[in-house]
Amino acid sequence: MVLLSARRLLGERRIAHARALLERRLSAVDVTGRTSDPWLIDAILLLHHLSPATAESPAWGLASARFAYASASGCGDAERRLLAGDVLGQVAHEHGDFRLAGAVLADIWQQQRAAGLGDGAFTVRLRLRLAASLHHGGRCGQALWHTNRTWQEWTRTRIRNPRQGARIAVAYAQVLVGCRLHRDADELLAQARRIAPSLEPLLEPIIVPGSAASVRLTAEHRPVCARQLETHGTPDPLKASAVEQAWNTSGLAEPGRS
Repeated sequence: MVLLSARRLLGERRIAHARALLERRLSAVDVTGRTSDPWLIDAILLLHHLSPATAESPAWGLASARFAYASASGCGDAERRLLAGDVLGQVAHEHGDFRLAGAVLADIWQQQRAAGLGDGAFTVRLRLRLAASLHHGGRCGQALWHTNRTWQEWTRTRIRNPRQGARIAVAYAQVLVGCRLHRDADELLAQARRIAPSLEPLLEPIIVPGSAASVRLTAEHRPVCARQLETHGTPDPLKASAVEQAWNTSGLAEPGRS
């Protein structure tokens, strides 16, 4: 069994050998349909963890991640569906398919919430990655809602995890600055100074107007920003329409739903 052999190699710290074995054996798998074999699903997910986005063959990487997610969904395997969705969301985002990434990450985030795990570190990370995919795809309102809610929930926590707070604050700041919501970004920085001063050094380089990070975030996001503000502050309907059309025509049918 290829999965057992790969795991044995990993146990021996022979990571390159494990990756080569998986790549060689899985390259012959037809990833256009589905499988009920949990070992095959696990083997594909393991390869993705060893070779993120399968850089040498990005098309196969996306196809295999979709295959694993559709197969786990079709089998009704909640745990594998969660793991496969996490992988597919990351691969689709890196592939530039933000609509697919958003749909899959939203589904598994809701799955975690329904299981009562909405406050867990893994679920918070999922939600922030969902927000990032939505933001990159021009779904700015949804991205802002997710990052704002995650930040507010963290601030209301009695015992706050500093590392998690930093991850949330940075994600929220990046969305705000990308959308040029500078007043809201300033309020975020002020709130962080009051309740978690250690976040200030992380947020200031992002939020301060004219900083390298601020300029880069605004420039990169402007072509897809749902607000599409001109210098005089009024929306450009043609640009907004183009972003909407790009979102609606991107991606394929969501796997696991056919």
